[in-house]
Amino acid sequence: MQFDSAPKVSTLNQPDLIPISPTMSAELEKTCAQEKIHLLGAVQGYGFLMVVDPASERIVQLSSGMARHWPGLPAASALIGSRVSDWIEGIDTSAALTTDLLPASHPVVRSWRPRFERTGSEPALSMAASGECLVHRSGAMLVLEWLPHAAATDEPPGHPFPDITAVIARLRETNQLDSFFAVCAEVVQQVSGFDRVMMYRFLPDGSGEVVAENTSGECEARFMGLRFPVTDIPSQARALYLANRLRVLVDVEAVPDTLVPALLPDGGPLDQSHCLLRSMSEVHLTYLRNMGVRATLTLSIVCDGKLWGLIACHHHAPKGLPQLAREGLREVCELIAEVTGMRILALNQIAALQHRLEFIDVFNRLRLALVAGAQIATALDDALPELLTVFEATGFGVRIGNVDYVGGPDTRGATAKTLLDEVATRLGPVLNMATVTSRDDLLVTEKQPFRMSLDVAGLMLAQGPQQDAIFCFLTRQEVVRQVRWGGDPNKLLVSLPDGTRRLEPRSSFAEWLESVQGQSQPWQQADGEALEELLHILGDMNHRQTSLVLQKKLHWRAHHDSLTGLYNRRAMEDEVSRRLELGETNAVLMLVDLDYFKEINDTHGHAAGDQVLQQLSSRLESVIREFDLLSRLGGDEFLLLLQLQEPTPDLAMFVAERLHQAVAPPFEVNSVALDLRISVGIAIPPGHGNTMADLLRRADLALYQAKSLGRSRSVVFDPALESGQADRYRGETDPGTR
Repeated sequence: MQFDSAPKVSTLNQPDLIPISPTMSAELEKTCAQEKIHLLGAVQGYGFLMVVDPASERIVQLSSGMARHWPGLPAASALIGSRVSDWIEGIDTSAALTTDLLPASHPVVRSWRPRFERTGSEPALSMAASGECLVHRSGAMLVLEWLPHAAATDEPPGHPFPDITAVIARLRETNQLDSFFAVCAEVVQQVSGFDRVMMYRFLPDGSGEVVAENTSGECEARFMGLRFPVTDIPSQARALYLANRLRVLVDVEAVPDTLVPALLPDGGPLDQSHCLLRSMSEVHLTYLRNMGVRATLTLSIVCDGKLWGLIACHHHAPKGLPQLAREGLREVCELIAEVTGMRILALNQIAALQHRLEFIDVFNRLRLALVAGAQIATALDDALPELLTVFEATGFGVRIGNVDYVGGPDTRGATAKTLLDEVATRLGPVLNMATVTSRDDLLVTEKQPFRMSLDVAGLMLAQGPQQDAIFCFLTRQEVVRQVRWGGDPNKLLVSLPDGTRRLEPRSSFAEWLESVQGQSQPWQQADGEALEELLHILGDMNHRQTSLVLQKKLHWRAHHDSLTGLYNRRAMEDEVSRRLELGETNAVLMLVDLDYFKEINDTHGHAAGDQVLQQLSSRLESVIREFDLLSRLGGDEFLLLLQLQEPTPDLAMFVAERLHQAVAPPFEVNSVALDLRISVGIAIPPGHGNTMADLLRRADLALYQAKSLGRSRSVVFDPALESGQADRYRGETDPGTR
């Protein structure tokens, strides 16, 4: 039976259909979303509803069709104002009417029975035994709904109660989302007996898509994979599906009952958000007629407190819930929806965890490379192929500290600085991660026209918490997609006889293709979280590497002369003392002084003097070996510790001569050639001392002796040099005049 292959087209009161512009459509859709569908004041006529004020124990509102279900009752209004216990059996007025004991979000079953015998004959009592009473609270009021089992239904009697254990087992046996959707649709179709069951998933923009469809043998599957616009289920309808997770419409063509009186004693309408008998808006009924649907059962799928989607059950003929309720299938369907929500959440979490592990694996290798000492740019070059793969991106860039890095196919053709400067203009005042998929959202805006050097459609940006411009980004290329809509999503404006206008539900649900351009594959929440983590890793490692470089600089400055780069006095004294303490006395200590250095400063200036000292240090370094030590003590004094296998005065004088030869060629300073000479004082351990202080003092005495003999020569310390006169002269003489 292909009942839905030629859907019925219905227009109320034969209104005029006027094509509308997109702007007008957006305004009318916004108005549609504001319709208070939970305050319609209409009730499906297959049951009846009663509203009780617990404070007075009086009936304050009824559904107008109540007399059809209550034998002998002349009119529903006859019960208004009377005590509820006069008409309902089983109510303990001392406790049963306390609204705090009843839920507002889910009706509960009570064994309360209407006193049909007050108005009808004895045979009427048989109806009471086959009905069901659901109770919940709405504000300060109690809402009692009766579901008689005489509603129209095409179900065979004795519909078997399903094996709930087997049902749940089937839902749990599948570990992939797509296959789970198919199993879920199949299970619900078999349990409910509806002709068509669809799994409908909401997308981030509010539109939805059918991810699974299962039908009876007489019904053709035709909605799988189709998209439906956000206006098909506007925001207030989605909020209602989240609040009331089971919705039943027994007969689209049935005329609904109204509430009598229309308003409650407080002057407001009854909030029917949780009423099972609540009727639907005429717009939605027309929508269902156009689909060829006569009865519906809708189960909300809630994941992590949010409306994930719906299980939509459609039937070609009236289908009464009372039969389902009598067999317990209403509770089974609710349970299936709850288990489905938990299973979808679990499978999504498993998929997210697997993807998360992929990120962790790549990030760990990157972190290890950085910890091992690799520079950030070098490590990113090595990790870039894996990073782009795991993010499914085509470009990557980061600016952090002094590091500007970009890579990937998208980033070719522009410098790193240019690209990063462009991206930096997108940094917002809120310093956190922003995720954007559409070119129009971030890459081009009306308020801030912006086109990157990159020809990309998707940009995701992670921004650091500091005030500095610390950020990284990913890009994706445009993906032109063919979206399969369930009918043309464009609407027509309906002009009604009373002068009002509204959007008319579309009459066709045939597949309608739309080509979507200018967008990339959408980013997922896991992508954003991983990009933030990557920025944190790079920021932390940059901080560590910067701190290490600073520590090395400080250590170098503490141990080296800033002008020549040689060891300073303190470092030299410490190292010589360390070697002497270890007994390493096979060495010669030489104190070198530049002759007449003060005259160079006075004649050519201190800058020229600095150049002379730098050239002198280079010439001295050319003589010594890598295991010898050379330092600048200060001014024009240099100290050498030369390792010699058998240090003797003759060998020391031979090495000193090499120093004189290295200094002999003219020094060129500011295009001026200067002939300079040095004087050298030599001390040899252990005979001349076992401590740095003793050796340095005696080398200084030898140096003084070299200068007193006419300079430009070397002298080995002799104990005879230790005289008071030499010491006094040493203390009175300015080293800069030597």
